[in-house]
Amino acid sequence: MSGVVMRCLDALAFSSILVASIAAALTLAAALSLVTNPSAAQLAAALAFAGTLVVYNVDRLRDLERDRRSWPRRSAFVSRHRRPLSGLIILAAGAAAVLGWHAGPAAVGLCGAVLVPALFHRRLKQHSVIKAGYVTAAWVTVLVGLPVLSMGSSFPPLPILLAPLATLPLPTRMGSLDIPHAGRLALIACVYGAAIGANLIASNARAGGRPSMRALWGARGLAAVGVLTALAAPSPLRALACVPLAQLASLIGFRGGERARLLLVDGALLLGALGVLALRTLG
Repeated sequence: MSGVVMRCLDALAFSSILVASIAAALTLAAALSLVTNPSAAQLAAALAFAGTLVVYNVDRLRDLERDRRSWPRRSAFVSRHRRPLSGLIILAAGAAAVLGWHAGPAAVGLCGAVLVPALFHRRLKQHSVIKAGYVTAAWVTVLVGLPVLSMGSSFPPLPILLAPLATLPLPTRMGSLDIPHAGRLALIACVYGAAIGANLIASNARAGGRPSMRALWGARGLAAVGVLTALAAPSPLRALACVPLAQLASLIGFRGGERARLLLVDGALLLGALGVLALRTLG
């Protein structure tokens, strides 16, 4: 039974469905503090999910040989499942095209701008500092920008994998905020940037083995900065502390390992985003 569970978890992580779910959940969590249109929030989350599936799986397939040393388990999975992953890319790309049409040209332009550096990821990811910087910036841009740029759009039900997001209940009011919209954008970007930056530092430091303690403490410190930033924000935004807090908790006692990096460290971002959604929806 444990073997079956591990294979299912590996499939979730190695197919990039986990990282796409993280993108969708974090986008929704940001949207709760940025837009009052639940339909726009759901559309932004669905577009983030589909786009992430495309970008990450294309990279996995394109750079399979160079990834074998750093990510042997993932590379083996990708090698065995080339055809299903290619089909998943086609499905997600089609969904992203439909979702982008509904989101509008501004949201599509944002996705296009983020896609450009992704095309050069094979070269850039050899430099860990550069990689951490531009990947963090790309994630924050999408997670914070898509809800804002999609706020005037509608999201009709779609008979595809992303359709459940169209019916996800979201609050129709945000409560009072004593800071302007631009201030909310900046705060969310800072909190998310700290959590995602910590994730990248921990995940990619010595990807072939145990991360260095210097890198690990740097990741912990960055996640802690994100927690403090969120807690210092006005009360409607403090729930965002769940994201860097979950990331920080995942780094306590972290010693590396491929599964730990993909399931524990990445999964913490999903858990934190779900915590934000729960607090904001129930609150």
